[in-house]
Amino acid sequence: FFQAEDGIRDKLVTGVQTCALPISSTEASLRWLGVERLDMMQIHNGPVAAPPKMEGKYYAQLWIEHYTRKGGAIEGVERLLKAGKIRYAGFICRGGDGDEVRQILDTGLFKLINVPFTLFNPTAGYAAPGLKAKDYGLVINAAMERGAGAAIYSPLASGFLTDDALRGDNRHPLARAYDMQSEASVRFRKMAQAVSFLARENGVTLAQAAIRFILTHPGVTTALGGFSTIGQLEEIAAVPDMGPFPPETMARVEKIWADNFGA
Repeated sequence: FFQAEDGIRDKLVTGVQTCALPISSTEASLRWLGVERLDMMQIHNGPVAAPPKMEGKYYAQLWIEHYTRKGGAIEGVERLLKAGKIRYAGFICRGGDGDEVRQILDTGLFKLINVPFTLFNPTAGYAAPGLKAKDYGLVINAAMERGAGAAIYSPLASGFLTDDALRGDNRHPLARAYDMQSEASVRFRKMAQAVSFLARENGVTLAQAAIRFILTHPGVTTALGGFSTIGQLEEIAAVPDMGPFPPETMARVEKIWADNFGA
């Protein structure tokens, strides 16, 4: 949505009826799918606080005014809901946009946010003083208070919260490629090692521990994870029956956050 389409950038810059964009995109999806209504339509561009640079055809962020101004995206969503073309609407959160997320949720039109929430960065759902990471501003809690759900994307932190990553194994050919020797990858593997006791002491895989943590939060609706094999799917499918980690275990995790993973 709003990606690599000719003319969209110019329309947003000049303020030409942004509301038409979600409408035209949804109608195109309805035709392509051969259905009369979408259960969920999600705007895949977060409501950033300041105008983003709009260069070329692709960009990943919308300014809050692209949502709220007259003829903005919110107006388009409202029209789709009233016309019965979508059942629910949602939008993505990119971090550093807590106030903007709350502003949009306060319209009452959106029933789902899409946001990262991991053992590496829990700030969408838990305060983590001492942790140096992008701040997601407890938006899961904000959504829950307003009757909206949260779908968690990249629950395994781009695959670094897995046993394979801990061992430094090569990724599956279908998985997103990373340079495992890069500075960032080495850092992520050290962070994964710091929380690996959750898997080791509970007799589960690190991926299972990561998803188990996510599902502990009462505001989480679902975790949206990719998989490359049926074995990986079966691994994660076992998690919902495991229940939450006990408070003393989470206290150890909170200490790791407070120590910024020992950085």
